[in-house]
Amino acid sequence: MTFTHIFAQHISFLGIQLGQSQATIDRLLRQKGFRYTGEAYEPAHMYEGAFWIYQNVSILARTYNGRVTEIIVSPSKYLYNKMSDFNNLVSNLNRKYGNYHSTGQYPTLNYNWQVKGGRIQANCVDFKDSVAFNIRYIDYTSVYYNKPQKRNWSDDL
Repeated sequence: MTFTHIFAQHISFLGIQLGQSQATIDRLLRQKGFRYTGEAYEPAHMYEGAFWIYQNVSILARTYNGRVTEIIVSPSKYLYNKMSDFNNLVSNLNRKYGNYHSTGQYPTLNYNWQVKGGRIQANCVDFKDSVAFNIRYIDYTSVYYNKPQKRNWSDDL
């Protein structure tokens, strides 16, 4: 074990430090009042509950190498589907973490804040009559941490 690894700082979600085992994160999320709803199509577990001002959210806890390295919070698209809802989120994240760095183009907006141990990302897709958005807590150990934000579809060929 190296000296820097011993003191590595992971990003936190609701005071829960990411980089821990799925079982530990599961126990801690349940203690925070989230209800386990099942496994996702990828190595991830899903939960439901309340987060910040959102009374109804879905949470996806992504796992990499046996550790939860990303948490995605998706407010209910039936309750929170206005651009003003997303702008309120961005305004509050700016107040807490400083100004964002934008990597998206309309109608898909991606705002990033570098924080200790990783990155927080707010994503929004504007469907003209409604929006869908989420908040991602991405640990520096996540496979998604250093990936480019824009997807090159020709890479799929």
